[in-house]
Amino acid sequence: MIDVQEKKSKIISFLETSGPSLPVRIAKTIEMDPVFASALLSELLSSKQLKTSHMKIGASPLYLLPGQENQLEKQSENLKSAEQEALVRLKEKIVITDEDENPTTRVALRNIKDFAIPFKFKEKIMWKYAFSNQEEINKLLNPKEEEEKKEESIKKSEEKPREKIQDPEKEIKTPEPEVPKAWEVKKEEIKKIKKESHKPYETQSDKKQKKKVENIFIEEEPEPEFLTEIKNFLERKNIKFLEEIRTEKK
Repeated sequence: MIDVQEKKSKIISFLETSGPSLPVRIAKTIEMDPVFASALLSELLSSKQLKTSHMKIGASPLYLLPGQENQLEKQSENLKSAEQEALVRLKEKIVITDEDENPTTRVALRNIKDFAIPFKFKEKIMWKYAFSNQEEINKLLNPKEEEEKKEESIKKSEEKPREKIQDPEKEIKTPEPEVPKAWEVKKEEIKKIKKESHKPYETQSDKKQKKKVENIFIEEEPEPEFLTEIKNFLERKNIKFLEEIRTEKK
């Protein structure tokens, strides 16, 4: 008994290896009578596991797997001379305007359906090479538009984000914090010392310390000449001057 699934698997495996083939060759490979082999091929076509070419060799089309369409070019030598010339021209141009071609080429384009795909552009019938990519076709149909897109893309890639440079005159500066001036600090410290000097129970040591601090902030007035003479006299007598209790100008 014939194992149908096994034979179908052999057909698919053979096409994967060999590419588009005639039914006679397929029948020979799976070792089946061409009539029975054709029945299996029909089932595979119905399930869309196989495709057939528009091009025919003799009276038979080629059987192929989906995705093997571009391999049909290997069999283009079986086309008629006018069809071969039309294929060469289409492959070179990628896009052809039907009305611009001579009658022979126009007929040939309609016969090579495996390689020439018709479409309309600006109310004109056009033909495109079946295995060209859409980007190439767009460039040919809209050369100016594609060139503008390219230039715009290059321009954007070259542009670098620029930092905004403010006009120095209009530049907004952060207001600096208000810092008391030196004379203001001294004034405040003197007030604080004077206030503390009126505290009750202040010791002699506290008074001395306040006097020292006060001398830091208060610019001392020149000593009276008489006091200076006294200090010099005491120094000559090796007498130590300990403390100035009170001094007046007069």
